[in-house]
Amino acid sequence: MHAISPLGTEHGLAAGTPMLNLSVQACVMCTDMPCAAVCPTDALTVPDDGWTHVKMARITIDEERCIAFQGTECGVCARVCPVGDAALSVDELTRPALGDACTGCGVCISACVTTPRSIIAVPLGGVR
Repeated sequence: MHAISPLGTEHGLAAGTPMLNLSVQACVMCTDMPCAAVCPTDALTVPDDGWTHVKMARITIDEERCIAFQGTECGVCARVCPVGDAALSVDELTRPALGDACTGCGVCISACVTTPRSIIAVPLGGVR
């Protein structure tokens, strides 16, 4: 899916380091994790429990931008979530609600219908 790409030369010594930019391309959480199979350094490995405990980023929803919080029914983000309701569901007012099972894969970001997007990925341990 080309979710992993190398940092450019503008990053100095870190150039070439693989990274996820979920705002550009989501990780679709392939069951067999082909990215781990082709990783030349074994930095990526397939966990015994699959995606259950993987966290790639922290997803946040901008309630000011999200049309569901403005009264327009949507729910696209929840419908495309590969993890399901435990990660992203809609509440009784059809507003998106994040759950503990969210992996931060970014599929919801790619599917968001607002411009700019209402869903944002924040790097783990970092500030966007």
